[in-house]
Amino acid sequence: MRPQLPPRRRYGLFAALWCSLLALALLAPSLALARPAGALTFTNLTPAPGSVVSAGETTIAANIRSTGNVGRITLVLNTQPLSFEVGGPSASQVAVFTGRILAPGEYTANLVAEDSAGARQQVTWHFTVRLTDPIPANFMQLDGKIEIVFPHNAAPVTQANLANIGAFLFTPGTRTPLPCAFNGRVVLWRAINNEPARPLVQGTKVMRTVGGFLMPTWDFNNIDVSIARNPANKLMFYVTVDGFWTNNNVWVHGADPRTFFPRQDVPTAVQPWPPEPSQLDSKIEIVFPNRPLVSQATQANIGTDIFRLGTLISVDLSRNPYVHLIRSLNADVAVYGATNDMVVQTNTGGVVHPRWVHNNVDVSQATTGTPPNLILFRSYIDNPLVETFPNIWAHGADVRTFFPIQDVPSRACQ
Repeated sequence: MRPQLPPRRRYGLFAALWCSLLALALLAPSLALARPAGALTFTNLTPAPGSVVSAGETTIAANIRSTGNVGRITLVLNTQPLSFEVGGPSASQVAVFTGRILAPGEYTANLVAEDSAGARQQVTWHFTVRLTDPIPANFMQLDGKIEIVFPHNAAPVTQANLANIGAFLFTPGTRTPLPCAFNGRVVLWRAINNEPARPLVQGTKVMRTVGGFLMPTWDFNNIDVSIARNPANKLMFYVTVDGFWTNNNVWVHGADPRTFFPRQDVPTAVQPWPPEPSQLDSKIEIVFPNRPLVSQATQANIGTDIFRLGTLISVDLSRNPYVHLIRSLNADVAVYGATNDMVVQTNTGGVVHPRWVHNNVDVSQATTGTPPNLILFRSYIDNPLVETFPNIWAHGADVRTFFPIQDVPSRACQ
């Protein structure tokens, strides 16, 4: 019988998959889109920036004032788009508010609003939810981290057929493990190369002592990784927890660290958005740095296309939801990345379709670190009635093997 996961991480390869500057240079202008200067102000941010609040029911709110009418609004907590209510004395003065049950941890709120002229501004603030025992029931959000991908018999990636994968769950932005009795359904997702991720298998809960602290962990044993024996292929893994928004990291498993230049997809057709609830693929098609070399780039423009699930049939131009970009650095959990603008794209086949672009995204972290950092991007549709299946784009300046260190909890589970 194959033994369970070893206590330390030994194998793992983060491989950079960035765009070919020469091949895509002509496409960069299609991603540039100027917006008028914003004329909105934000006040009464709640919880107050830098504040510490008690765990449990928390109000998240802000007031928005505009010289015109306030238009579209989106509110994101860590990486989770929130549903909210809007009120106020007039269309130019509105209040945005919602309530959430929050576990102890660190939270970042991002509020983006447009006015009637299309001017857009955003505000970002941070607050802390203090540690309390017990952790409140019915909390809404957690961090899910893959800690190890261990090929059977310690085989190199080019020879491994199966691997065991282990994940830890923490409260947001901390190393506080979830309650010992937590029994959420933890699911492993896998993306192959530039294709959208799909759920793969449910994990098995195992109580372990890590760094001297007892905590629940989740195992995914005997995972087929044989496709990565081919140097042209990469596997990307992350975990989610049913019923919870999961801020997750991404583990990239591959045999060949050579630069890989994915081709942009060509939609076969354009059709109306499917009736809700629905499932859609959200595919990053281009990451175009502002400098010739990734090792020099400080910003990049990123384009996302949306397709019917499992097809290359694009949605049409009749809707313009926010398509949120999230990003993770190396083995860290994802954080909010950017909002978007929709542009009309005409591909090489003459098909006219929408593309959601994120301009001037900060990628400077990929130029620093030893070895240099790897940034992993995904995009999500801001609609609770749409389940998004994203692909994963890895952007980095160095492709050497990187061995993350397994996290140690700050205390035992309660």
